Amino acid sequence: MASLSMPETTTINTKNNEENNVDDNNNNNNENTKEELSSEEIAKQLISEGITHYRSDAEDSYEKARLAFESARDVAKAGGCELQEARALGNLANAYSNLNENIQASDLYRLSIFLFKKLGESKKEAIILKNAANVEKELTNWDEAIRLHRRRIAICEELGSDSGTMRQESIDFIKMCQIAYENEKQKIEKTNLEIQIKKCSIENLNINNNNNGNNRLNQYQEALKELKNDVLKKCISQKYQRLEAMTHFEMAKLYQMLYNNNNKNDNNNNNNTNENSLFIKEINLAINIFEKNHKNNEDERIRLKDALDELSAFYIINEENKKAIKVLERKARCFDVNNEAELSEMEEVINRINKMRADIHAVQLGAPGIISTELNPSEKLPISVAEERLRRAELSAKRHREMMQLTFKDIPIQQIEKRIVNAETSMGQLSPFIKTTSQAELTCSKHLKESMGKSTFSWAGVEKASFNESGTLQVALESLKRHMTGTSNLKKRFAEETIHHVVQPLETSTKGVSSFLKSQLGHRKNQEQQVNLAVDRIAEIKNKVAIIESSANKLRKQVDNLSIAERSSITNPIVTRQRRKNQELSEMGDLMQMTTMEFERCKKRAMDVKERLADEYQRHELRRVSTIRDRLLQLVEIEEEHLKDRANILKRLKNAVNAIDPTSDLRLFTHDQKVRALCGGQWRSFNEDYGSGIDNKKDNNNKGNNKEDQDKNALENFIQQIFLATSNDEVEQNITKELMDEINILLEKERNRKLVIRLMNLQRSKRQDVGPGFSIVVDVMNIFLDKCVQQNDVKGGKMMMIMSETFFRFKDNNNENGARSTDDQRNSSSSSSSSATRENRREYLQESIKNHRIWQNPHFWEEAFFLSVREEVVKHLKQVHEGSVNKESNFSEFYKNILFGQLGSYALNMLNFGVTLEVTLSFIHKLCIVNRIGEEKRMMLTENAKMVHNK
Repeated sequence: MASLSMPETTTINTKNNEENNVDDNNNNNNENTKEELSSEEIAKQLISEGITHYRSDAEDSYEKARLAFESARDVAKAGGCELQEARALGNLANAYSNLNENIQASDLYRLSIFLFKKLGESKKEAIILKNAANVEKELTNWDEAIRLHRRRIAICEELGSDSGTMRQESIDFIKMCQIAYENEKQKIEKTNLEIQIKKCSIENLNINNNNNGNNRLNQYQEALKELKNDVLKKCISQKYQRLEAMTHFEMAKLYQMLYNNNNKNDNNNNNNTNENSLFIKEINLAINIFEKNHKNNEDERIRLKDALDELSAFYIINEENKKAIKVLERKARCFDVNNEAELSEMEEVINRINKMRADIHAVQLGAPGIISTELNPSEKLPISVAEERLRRAELSAKRHREMMQLTFKDIPIQQIEKRIVNAETSMGQLSPFIKTTSQAELTCSKHLKESMGKSTFSWAGVEKASFNESGTLQVALESLKRHMTGTSNLKKRFAEETIHHVVQPLETSTKGVSSFLKSQLGHRKNQEQQVNLAVDRIAEIKNKVAIIESSANKLRKQVDNLSIAERSSITNPIVTRQRRKNQELSEMGDLMQMTTMEFERCKKRAMDVKERLADEYQRHELRRVSTIRDRLLQLVEIEEEHLKDRANILKRLKNAVNAIDPTSDLRLFTHDQKVRALCGGQWRSFNEDYGSGIDNKKDNNNKGNNKEDQDKNALENFIQQIFLATSNDEVEQNITKELMDEINILLEKERNRKLVIRLMNLQRSKRQDVGPGFSIVVDVMNIFLDKCVQQNDVKGGKMMMIMSETFFRFKDNNNENGARSTDDQRNSSSSSSSSATRENRREYLQESIKNHRIWQNPHFWEEAFFLSVREEVVKHLKQVHEGSVNKESNFSEFYKNILFGQLGSYALNMLNFGVTLEVTLSFIHKLCIVNRIGEEKRMMLTENAKMVHNK
């Protein structure tokens, strides 16, 4: 029953009670028939009508029942018929409950209980109390549900020994409610504790905290106090291990945050040491609990890895790498090696451990697969959050050390310019190199396209490939042609994208490098020229000073040889020349000083220019290398996208090639030829359906064959014994092991299998209920199918499949073994019969043989499919010959409709007999392709198969 909000047994009991009341009331009505019905009688009829709707399988049955019960309630209330009003209210509540309107149902049940109690109808009140309690349970009103059943227990005690079962049922219900209430109470408490933990977490405090300094520290301390004194105590007392671990983890992070803040503020080292030890203690407690529960809980495993990351980062910050390695080793054991998504992170952790071990032993890393931040420039990116956290920890550990940072200013400008010249050469070579590769791809694409368009292939001198195969081979060859065309298009697109996104930007950057180098070199040479001119000027002045000094020294010697009077003579030419030389020396000294000062200024300007040029060169190199990196990354991305597309078309080609099925292709070919032959007139000699059995002519010719007659009699008696048995004892008495062994031997012959099908076919027109012989028929069917597999009897397997969908047995609560109902049982009261009918369930033979190996053989389904198609063609041709249908104008389209219909039928059968959805969809796709069934119909078949599977 759909959308029941209470146990089915309770609803059924309620219905039975109402049904009995209706029967009694109907008898009274028959005895007191009047022309005009009273309010009570009208209410009874409406209740009866509502019960009929309530038990109906119609889609809107509950809604119709609700309307009838509401009308009955109103009529009874208006007429003052409290008993009928109470009955109408109880049934109306049932209807509302089945419509999932439990709140309304609860109110109605209370009114019904009140009236039944007022009228002293204790038994009816007990029934309504149970239904009402079920509704309160659905609404999680545990106290009310318990109260209702306690009232029911009191009624049971009043009723005496006849209500012992009802009393025990209520006691059990109360126990169940008490347990459920405690579980829900515990669940709410856990939720509140988890909310409290998240509120005190570092992440939440940092998000909601805009304060700095002491205010933030105070909040951390208050949160720590709340976790320690309130949350943790509750978790430990209630044994909430997961929440206890979460609390320890958050406390550890708070201690670490307090330590970091104290460290920044240069607080007491004793406090820092204490907070460190508390952090280690709390996080180890959390890790130990997480490790106990992480294997079967993904959330616990994630929390465990986070806690291990925090602890390893803490040890790295404090340069305790050996301890950090041990923590990381514990983390490495947490990964699921069968999960590909975690393999990369696990490899990262292992590489980190190897690097740290190498650092401890001063071993330079360089082995393949090792990721070293300092030594491996081609490290794997992007890194995980955990690895980033460890790297931040490493930087924090090195914050007090000086790190050498060389720039271009620290090396000779000539070396820098040499690098720039090499850069210009490299850039000039890179773009043509990539361009050549792109042009090669473009040329290859062009040749491929031209070749595919030619009428003949020049290298072979044969006609253009127009394959004329059939089935899966033809599909694969057509896929190959599409693959070649797709490859040509991909190569062209790859070449165009590479030229546009890589080659052209690199060519632009190459021009920029040349222009920049030319500009910077000219600027530096101008400055050098000015310095050199100043140097030359100083050298020239020095030479002149030296000459003048030499001449002045000679004149001084001559003056020294003169007398005092001659030295004092103003007109003495030697004295005059000496005076002039001294004047020249003084002037040259001033000029030398001025030139030297100019030289220093030029030298200073040259140094400034060098530093500025060095900065420019460095910035330019950064941009240039970044440009190359970006362009090469673009090239890699284009290549990756190209390879993905190539992989996709290769995958399609591979799927088509893998789908080549020689057996299926030959089966399709022979089937097509057979269909053509049937259309040509051979349908008249086509063997009839397997179920029609052995033709009469053959039977008449073999009347004297005692063996065949014996086999036939044995099988007829066997089938008759199975289907006429009325009890399990009768089946066990008649069907012995020796008889089953004999049947096993008989079914090895095809004519006997045909006879079994014919006998079962005749039987299904009489009775499909197998009854107690159900398990025997299952055994016979499995033996039959085994023989079909051994002897390649597809037709027999197909017919047995049809039979298994016909025969069944009734299986219900009172008759678990499926015994056929006797006449006495069939003539029982209408109320119990109606209730039992609702509980009955047909169990078809199909359910018991669906695990047989024959259904998992795809070739069986293909052969059976084509066999059914041929049978449909013959059937149609017979009808045309007999004149019952007109001859179709387009047999090809009609034939495709036969294929479509049979394919839909077989897809449904495959799913019903345990074939997976994937295999079924593959079956549909394959047969649609090879039989040229259009895409629209194929999608219809596919969607229908998915819909059936989801049901």
